[in-house]
Amino acid sequence: MKKNILLAIVTLFSFAGTSQTLVKIANPTTTHNLFAFGEGTTIGSNFYCSYSTGAGVFSVLKYDGSTATLLDNPTSVSGVFTGVQPNFVEYNGSLHAVYLDAGPEYKLVKLVGNTLTLIANPIATAGVKGLPVVYNGNLYFGYINASLNVQLARYNGTAITLINTPTINGSNELNSHLKVFNGNLLYYYAQNGGEFQLASFNGTTSTLFNNPTTDGKPINLDKSLQLGSSIYFQYKNDITGIFQLAKFDGSTVSLIPNPDAGIGFDSVGKGGVVMNGNMYWRYKNSAGIYKIARCNGNNITLINYPTATGKMLFTEGIMNDFTVLNNTLYYCYLDNSTANIAKYDGATTTLLPNINANNATLYPIVYNNSLFATNFNLTTQKYNLAKWNGTSFNLINNPSSSDEGINPTFTSIFNGSLIIGYIEDIATGVVQLAKYTEVLPILLTNFTLLQNSENIILNWKSASEINALHYNIEKSIDGNPASQQGRYFETIGKVTAKGVASNYNFIDEKPSTGVNYYKLKMVDKDGKYEYSKTVTIIYNTKPTTVSMYPNPIHNNEVKIVLATKPNTPVNYSIYNSQGILLQQGKINAQTQTLNLLKPNTGVYCIKMSNGYTGTFIKN
Repeated sequence: MKKNILLAIVTLFSFAGTSQTLVKIANPTTTHNLFAFGEGTTIGSNFYCSYSTGAGVFSVLKYDGSTATLLDNPTSVSGVFTGVQPNFVEYNGSLHAVYLDAGPEYKLVKLVGNTLTLIANPIATAGVKGLPVVYNGNLYFGYINASLNVQLARYNGTAITLINTPTINGSNELNSHLKVFNGNLLYYYAQNGGEFQLASFNGTTSTLFNNPTTDGKPINLDKSLQLGSSIYFQYKNDITGIFQLAKFDGSTVSLIPNPDAGIGFDSVGKGGVVMNGNMYWRYKNSAGIYKIARCNGNNITLINYPTATGKMLFTEGIMNDFTVLNNTLYYCYLDNSTANIAKYDGATTTLLPNINANNATLYPIVYNNSLFATNFNLTTQKYNLAKWNGTSFNLINNPSSSDEGINPTFTSIFNGSLIIGYIEDIATGVVQLAKYTEVLPILLTNFTLLQNSENIILNWKSASEINALHYNIEKSIDGNPASQQGRYFETIGKVTAKGVASNYNFIDEKPSTGVNYYKLKMVDKDGKYEYSKTVTIIYNTKPTTVSMYPNPIHNNEVKIVLATKPNTPVNYSIYNSQGILLQQGKINAQTQTLNLLKPNTGVYCIKMSNGYTGTFIKN
């Protein structure tokens, strides 16, 4: 019975209204430090990243939300492979990484509990190449074989198997970039010493696709972007040195014309981004200046900078070139030796003002649906986290004013907090983790949808409310359930926040037949807002044979009106939202008032022997 009542629950929380200071997370050793480039990986309730133990040896740092612990390497050699991308991958609920063992020989390493265990290579060669990718329930990666060529390898949780190459004489791309696209695994392959071309593996066999030119090759598949039903990646002409975007639609590789005679997409950092149905990349124009290129999938347009003398500021391959928040593109901009955050809303590019002339703002980050950046004080030479409030940046205090401050080349999100690199003393250069957590104005513990014959009841519960104003209820009947892009929501109601942990209800009296999408817009008193997750329910119309009123009920009474007077008594049962039976009885007249047994606030379901099921609310 319970499963018929409770139809959808989502656990969620909103953004902060009050800032907190950074909290330093102590390193497990005093003389070594965090590998300060890239990101960490969250697996289960723990956070993992690379940690240097000196002399080129790296291991795994585990952070459980309170303490950072160093995990022992299985051997006393170089240890886990490092890089600016996340160094670890989750497979079958466990951390997996590439490990440099004696030989030198690269191997897979698996974390079991707090123990790193090496996985034997199929043959004794240089071994694993590149970061593994999960595909079709297995782990795939490049493998350097006895001929020193790279071929695909598969790990099924027990052993590594080498996969035959598409041709007798050939090699995968040396960096072994893999990408899952349209149910296949893409990689680059060169046959008989020729140029690399795109290959697609379906789990059994590989298919090769011709390059669009005879003098070029695809590169950096790991930095590709998917837009619509196609995937886009860099393509280099070896004769001219020109870089273009290549498009693969599942059957053909084609080139998109560059907007001018510049070098093109020679350096795309950690890759582009998708915003509002367009891709944005870094592009070197005919004047040798990096510009922002917008591609709609078929054509490329260069976007003007906010000033005529400035340029985009980037750290090659270490920080993301772009950050997207609320359909706006943010990036770092340098003009006359002054660094600002620039924003592009799809039509206009503007600069966000620095705190004052003595400060510069770098490296935009999105956390809790808000924009953050690194503030550098030109006088003190200190780095602080700063938060954009819509008008200006506000500094977030470092744990100590004497510390060097944050190191934004390492950023991640873990357990609702922003994890960022931090340096106490620039003389030692030791990097550790720091944690920044926002105060949550509204914390929702569930969001429930209930259906009766006539309407849909929304029920949600807050665990805390700080500075909360109201909830807007938004609904959509349009969209692809697999993607919320393009879905149109409209506001169908508003409920005032109570300011304390509370239960809330709302009735949609006009549900649409089929799928109905709902989400809550949680609005703060200072005008800020955040959305809940979207929940869905399939509404099937039924002939209305019973009506109930009032709803919500008053004085613990509800009046039941049947379409006709029953020839025999109609049995009824009342359940709470957990499916627990509370009350039973009989309806003998066409109109009958039911006296409820002191119900608590909440949503209730009534079932009748004539087939009717309905819901009512007690506020």
